Parts: sequence; structure tokens; C-alpha cells
Amino acid sequence: RTHIINSFAAHFAEVEVDPQTGSVRVLRYVAMHDSGRIIHPETARGQIIGGVVQGLGYALMEDIPMDPESGVPLTLNLDSFKIPNLADVPPIEPVLIEHPDPVGPYGAKALGDPPLVPVAAAIANAVYDATAVRIRDLPITAEKVLRGLQQRQRKA
Repeated sequence: RTHIINSFAAHFAEVEVDPQTGSVRVLRYVAMHDSGRIIHPETARGQIIGGVVQGLGYALMEDIPMDPESGVPLTLNLDSFKIPNLADVPPIEPVLIEHPDPVGPYGAKALGDPPLVPVAAAIANAVYDATAVRIRDLPITAEKVLRGLQQRQRKA
């Protein structure tokens, strides 16, 4: 007999966008997760925070430019590959919702990958809410936001 055990999440980002430069700064982040029975709450909160930080990098800064002729990556090590540091990480509020699963082990559900998955969408939607500019490819860079703001101004 097989079972499907679903975990659920809702993420919310508050951002500040500089209209002169297009730079995006995440001011606050809330990540709500229904991961069934929480066996170790502090570890669960740490897992959520870690996933959100990883997602911040994916959403806002991690880019691997490729040589258009050879397809070789132009970013070969971490001195030129930007990942979030302490100054990039906003206050993150993990919210745990305990709704035990009747067939999962001890009523637990997944909490490994789920914290990473919604981050880019939450930030992209917050940028859209702040600017009416929809960014559809990652990372969400200042250049892309500024280009979108300028296109909006030309249409107006």
C-alpha cells in the first residue's frame, strides 16, 4: 500500500526597491510550514531559515554566466560567485504549523527541500507588488528591475 504525504508552505517577503537603481532589498521574510508533527522544533526552524537563505541567493544573486561560443561557465569559484552573506539576510520568521499526518512516520511530513522552493516566487511577487514590474527569470537583478521600471515609464 502506498501513501502520498504532502507538506504545505506559504512564504511572504517584504522588499524595498530603489527606483533610481533598481536594487532590491528584502526587509523581512515569513515562512509558514505545515510539516506534520514537529519532532525537534529548533532543528525545524533552522531548516526553514537555512532554506530561505539559500533561496535568497537563488532569487537575487546567484548567476552563472556562460561563454556564448563555448558554453563554458565564466564563474569558476566563489570569489566571483555571489552568495548571501550576513548583510544580505533579513529577519526570517519561521512559523511551524503542526498538523500530524496519519500515515507518516510519527505524523511527520517533509521539511528538507520545501523551505527553498517558494522563496524566489515570494520575492518576485513582492517586487511586482512594489513596482508593477514582473521579473520572470532569475536572478532578480537591479539591472532587470531598472529596465522594467524604465519600460513602464515609456509606456505611461
